[in-house]
Amino acid sequence: MEYIIISFRSRIDTFMLSDNLKKWGVPSKVVLTPKEANIGCGLSVMIQKENLKLCKKIVYGKVLKSFVGFFLIKETANGKIIKMI
Repeated sequence: MEYIIISFRSRIDTFMLSDNLKKWGVPSKVVLTPKEANIGCGLSVMIQKENLKLCKKIVYGKVLKSFVGFFLIKETANGKIIKMI
């Protein structure tokens, strides 16, 4: 399984983005950031890969000072592979 997380250093920004994505009709949910990522505030917004382009426009159009980045998460039998994109 592959998906994208959007990570922040602030939980407030995480929930602000989640609310904005809902307004745009982008399916998303707030999830625990995978411990393997070792980034952010512990919460991230999870989206599907097909929504990445629109989500980048939304994130870069907002003033979210605690934004860390977009990460591709790939779940394998041996654990999670995390790559900043």
